[in-house]
Amino acid sequence: MSHTEAQRAALKWLRNHGSQGVFSIRGSSLLAAGEWAPFTRHTWNALRDAGLVWWDKGRKRVTVTANGFAFDCGKTVPREPIEVLGGVE
Repeated sequence: MSHTEAQRAALKWLRNHGSQGVFSIRGSSLLAAGEWAPFTRHTWNALRDAGLVWWDKGRKRVTVTANGFAFDCGKTVPREPIEVLGGVE
C-alpha cells in the first residue's frame, strides 16, 4: 500500500513526539508531547486502517504500533505545530 506524504509525515511526527498522543474532546486534533499535531483526523484514520497506529475507541489514546515503528517514513517535509500547549506560538 502506498502512503501519502501527509501520512508518512504524521507517523514520523508522532514517533518524534513520544509515540503516544490523545485526541481532543471533539476528536479532531491530536495532542502529543504538549503540541497539537499539524495533521487532520483523516490522516490518523488512514494510519490506523494501515495498522501503523492504534487507539482504543473509548479512551482516544493513540499509540504507534510495532509496524509503525518498523515503517520507513523516508524523507518528509517538516510540519510546524498548530499550537503548543499554553498558547499559540
